[in-house]
Amino acid sequence: MKNTLLIYNSLTRKKEVFQSRCSGEVSMYVCGLTTQDHLHLGHAKAFVTFDVIRRTLEYFGNKVTYLTNFTDIDDKIIAKAKNLGEHPQFLAERYIESYFEDVKALNIKPASFYPRASAHLPEIIEMVEVLMNKGFAYEVGGDVYFRVREFPAYGALSGQSLDELKSGARIEPNETKEDALDFALWKSAKPSEPYWNSPWGPGRPGWHIECSAMNLKYLGMGFDIHGGGHDLLFPHHENEIAQSEAYSGQTPYARYFMHAGLFNLRESKMSKSVGNVISLKKVMEIYDPMVVRITLLKSHYSSPMDFYPELLDEGAEALLKLKDFYYHFKMMINQGSNAEHTEDQGIIKTLDSFVTRFQEHLADDFNYAGSLGMLFQLLNDLNQIKGGSKLILGKAMEEIVLALEILGLKVEEDKEVRKIIEMILSYRQDIRKNGKYDEADQIRSSLMDLGLIIQDSPYGTRFYRNTKRNNIR
Repeated sequence: MKNTLLIYNSLTRKKEVFQSRCSGEVSMYVCGLTTQDHLHLGHAKAFVTFDVIRRTLEYFGNKVTYLTNFTDIDDKIIAKAKNLGEHPQFLAERYIESYFEDVKALNIKPASFYPRASAHLPEIIEMVEVLMNKGFAYEVGGDVYFRVREFPAYGALSGQSLDELKSGARIEPNETKEDALDFALWKSAKPSEPYWNSPWGPGRPGWHIECSAMNLKYLGMGFDIHGGGHDLLFPHHENEIAQSEAYSGQTPYARYFMHAGLFNLRESKMSKSVGNVISLKKVMEIYDPMVVRITLLKSHYSSPMDFYPELLDEGAEALLKLKDFYYHFKMMINQGSNAEHTEDQGIIKTLDSFVTRFQEHLADDFNYAGSLGMLFQLLNDLNQIKGGSKLILGKAMEEIVLALEILGLKVEEDKEVRKIIEMILSYRQDIRKNGKYDEADQIRSSLMDLGLIIQDSPYGTRFYRNTKRNNIR
């Protein structure tokens, strides 16, 4: 595979030729979940984005070490647990279990590591100590802050100068920071809140230092890709760069920064703090999880996506088209001949063109929306053929299956369930041959009531699960 992979680097604000730290290996970190609630569609967009980026890197021959974290120490977690009368640790654990259920449903590949902030206090404390010893941090009343002005490169990621940042910063009445720009590395304990012992007294880490400590432990300085939603670019990722490079004395913290566009609802980003979220679990009660995935694949990863009432219905129709073609084409292959067919050369030419364009889109800053478009173009082209040899049709199916794997789209039904339904349909076919059409129609109707689509064709009867389970109220 000779494609040169281009990647848009938020740090340089331009597309660059991707070169990993170690040839053939990619180290990748994606900001994970703050464990205060179930996933919403905004989370799903970011996690699906970086899952396809990871799959693409693997497709181009790389071994990927993929790290995503759980922020299980946070002000919001503590506040919610207090309101519910629950220990923050139990609250966090509940939402971590929920996270794994949801990402499995979305067919997101497991990460290499899932570090939790609560399990990395020694690394966090050591990092804060080093920053203090180097003069990059200071302690006031049990709180420890990072001196932003001691790090000259601060603002490089967001493209802002210190003076510009200063004009928008302010010190809260209860803060004793030296400078409004400084940010917390360690927070002193408050009454009735969980805490950990430290050289500065009982307290807990700040959000930014958690990510840096975990990244440096598992990936080290200069890892390849740092990803997250666009809302994390500033101040979170800016602060990560500052504290990590100040701590290590090395640059860069990460070679490439990538940011996924946000999922917007009513013209503002989907956020729990605003309260305008659409629960992923509730969506998946209505739609096949692959509807969510294919919907999120229809725009470039860096572009924002606006929610509108028909958005998921459009995704359901796209997935339905994909499933219908997939099972129709499988039946064509089964009915095909081993002999050469007049359509074979045309199919080969179509496949070669598809593979080239599919790869070109992926290599151009992971344009999976373009690759998805090429897949549907291939389906349209193959729908025009009148046949083909089993060998060539089989090669076409191999390319389709590979494309689906790269995009993370599952169209196959559960094998055990499929066997049972095939037995029922075989019985239905037998009674139709015997003229028992009313009984055959009743079986078809009952299966459709269970959410299956049944299609009779010259190649036989094909079936697949409907992509929409019921209507949104």
